[in-house]
Order: sequence, then structure tokens, then C-alpha cells
Amino acid sequence: MQDIEANIARLIRSVEPRFRPSSVNEKALAEAARWCLDWFGDAKKYSTGSHEAARRRLYQDALPIARKLANLLNNEVLWDDRHKRRPVKTSGDIAQDLLCCLQGERDAAFASYEDLYIESFKDWTPFERLFGDYLPAVFVAAGFLGGDTIQERATKHGPYIGFAMSFAHLFGIEQTKSTPYSVNSFVKAAKRPLVVDVRKRRKVGPHRLLAPGFFESWHQGRCDDLRRLFRASSG
Repeated sequence: MQDIEANIARLIRSVEPRFRPSSVNEKALAEAARWCLDWFGDAKKYSTGSHEAARRRLYQDALPIARKLANLLNNEVLWDDRHKRRPVKTSGDIAQDLLCCLQGERDAAFASYEDLYIESFKDWTPFERLFGDYLPAVFVAAGFLGGDTIQERATKHGPYIGFAMSFAHLFGIEQTKSTPYSVNSFVKAAKRPLVVDVRKRRKVGPHRLLAPGFFESWHQGRCDDLRRLFRASSG
């Protein structure tokens, strides 16, 4: 990924002069872009659940090997270190610690769907979250015109869609390698907040049943954090 700061000036110039503010806080815009890209990267990693599955497989494969190693370390014939003065750990203690550590990690991996941060990325695609929630907040907070309403932002040849497409181009966000997203994809993403029903992409966990709007509030909180970047810089 190209350097963020080097692309900010290009991103600003991609917006027609009549829609640009008289002055853009490039430092705040660069930091906002960095946050957006970090969240986008995490969303790609966690949105499908494959990350957790790979993590579970890793520990499932490692545990049998660890047990064999623990048995070897605990073999009193090979490692007779019971005479060591406490609190020095014996090989048996190390073996037990190793197993406990791996088992704890394995259990955490199997329960990782409870991880709220990971769970927060699973309702919408990474693309929809970035260009339907986070980047619109940045566009408006930075002072660009023509993006105050969802309808304005979703205008096919409007300033926000041009800004979003430039952002994707500058930071290498593509549908497939060397294949950019179509303008209609950006328009659809810009309309995402109008869609009420959340896409059912996975089994609903108990925390979602208890507080169905909880994770949406997380995303709105991230948008508020992006806006505060510009308010803090101007204050």
C-alpha cells in the first residue's frame, strides 16, 4: 500500500474545486484515512469467519504435538530434575504450563465469535462499511460539499462518489486484482445506511438477540471518532 500522506493531496485534488473547502486539514485527513484503512483491513480479515476457523485449526493441530512434548519433558528417566531447589521450574512444570497455555488459546479460539470487535465486522461487507459509513463521515467532516445527505452522496457523478473512487484507486482497493469496482458498486455502498434489514451472513449469537443494534452503534461510534479528528484539529 502506498504511503498515505503522499496520496492525500491527490485525493483532495480529485474533488472538483467548487466542492472543496477553502482549506483542508491534510493531517487530520491522513489520520482519518489511516483509521479507515485499518478498519477495512480488519473487516476483510474477520467478516467471513475464516480467520477464526484458521486459528482453531492451528491450535487443534498443535495440541497433540504439545502433549507428546509434554510427556517427553515429564519423563523422569530422561529429565530427573526433581532435585532442583524451588522455585526453579522443573521440566514437568514447564510441560504443564505449555499445555495450559495452548489449551487456553485453543478455548479462546473456539469462543472467538464472542469477541465483540471481530463480531462487529460481520453484518456488512468491508466495502460497504468503508464507503457507506466511514468515508462519508470523513468527506463531510473534512468540509467537502455535496455530501450532507445520503441521496447527495449516492449521486452517480456527484462529488462523494468521485472522492470514494479516487480513494479506492489511490489505496489499492480493488474488486479483484487489477479490476476496479464499478461506479454502481460505490453508489450501492453509499446507499447502505438506507437499508434497514441486516444481511444474515452467519448464525446469530446470543448477544445479537439481546441487543440487535449494538454493533451498528459501534460503527456509528467509529464515525464519530473520525469526525472528532477534524474538530480537534480545528479547535
